[in-house]
Amino acid sequence: MKLSSFLRGPRIKPHTPKLTATALVGSLVVSIVVLVVIGMLAMGTARADGSDEHTDSQESGPYIVDINLSPGHSVLGQNQISVILRSLDDRELVTTATVEVSASGPEGSTGFQDIPAYDDQNYGLFQADIPFDLVGKWEVLVAISSDLGETMVVVPIDVAESGDGGINFIIVAAVVVIILAVIVFIWGKVSGTKEPSPEVG
Repeated sequence: MKLSSFLRGPRIKPHTPKLTATALVGSLVVSIVVLVVIGMLAMGTARADGSDEHTDSQESGPYIVDINLSPGHSVLGQNQISVILRSLDDRELVTTATVEVSASGPEGSTGFQDIPAYDDQNYGLFQADIPFDLVGKWEVLVAISSDLGETMVVVPIDVAESGDGGINFIIVAAVVVIILAVIVFIWGKVSGTKEPSPEVG
């Protein structure tokens, strides 16, 4: 061994920090949390601006009639209608009544008549499932009868194609992140990490 090499001592390769599997998994978990928060905020915004539920309130005959349609952007297929009745005189809930729902749509659509809405819990909330078979403008007619009297309320709505893709994108992104996290975790278990060994020259 040369004297100069002996004096210099062993040469140690500089160690460059690498992103370990644990760190990658941690980053991916943070990404999942961010996606979940974004999804919750998006859903909260939808509720705040009423896009997930269409509400119509009218005074008709002896009643105040509150009508909710869910989803708010009515879509092809089954939709739910909820009707709340209050007395126009004293604002008290009306829990005993006959409520029937009919509708007519654009040319070529199949309307429906006299679908009963039931107050199953006796809370004054009358509900029914109603079908729409064609995109376009519809008129929903709600007929009401009780000891207070009879009346009819008309609610115009726009029926659209089902699905908006917003929440689906978040779900798909979250699934992709989870799959990547599993792959990185398995890779870390199989390959492991090796500490650099000093090189004597």
